[in-house]
Amino acid sequence: MTSFAQLRARSRAWYWQAALGVLLLVLGVFALLHPFASSLALGVYLGWALIVSGAFGIAAALRTMRMRGHALDAYLGVLSVAAGLVMLAYPLAGALAALWAVGIWLALSGVTRLFVGGRARHERVSQFAAGILDLVLALLLFIGFVTADLFLVATMLGVSLIVASIVTFGVALRLRELAHRIGRSTLAA
Repeated sequence: MTSFAQLRARSRAWYWQAALGVLLLVLGVFALLHPFASSLALGVYLGWALIVSGAFGIAAALRTMRMRGHALDAYLGVLSVAAGLVMLAYPLAGALAALWAVGIWLALSGVTRLFVGGRARHERVSQFAAGILDLVLALLLFIGFVTADLFLVATMLGVSLIVASIVTFGVALRLRELAHRIGRSTLAA
């Protein structure tokens, strides 16, 4: 596929970008309006993720038990399932443990947005703003500013998701504009 054909295909899919923006906005508003539920959901999600990954680890280890070192995989799977069950029993403790994961996600999101902003001419300012916001929020988490306050974490996450939705809508509008330009240019040709 030529680069023009790729550009046309990508620009025609602007509505997927807009749908992602709507999803991010809904999740961000939910996190702002229901911080306790967001924190609880985070702990429950992490608990189930550990249980499922532990079960798959145990199953994989049992299928390859004769191979050297796979007994360790089974032990780690059992440990993962046990940790998941504890997190389901105490979801707020699981949410506190997930603070570091949120901090890492915010840091990676910030760095990625700064990288994209350096490469994208039209979305440079919005990508840089969203990237800097995510890095500041991650820094606040890492220095322990909000370690014990899950409500503030849910608020920070909600703000980050809403800003990301605004940036995503901007990209969708640019893609839509590009799709219309390409459509007009191919009709004129």
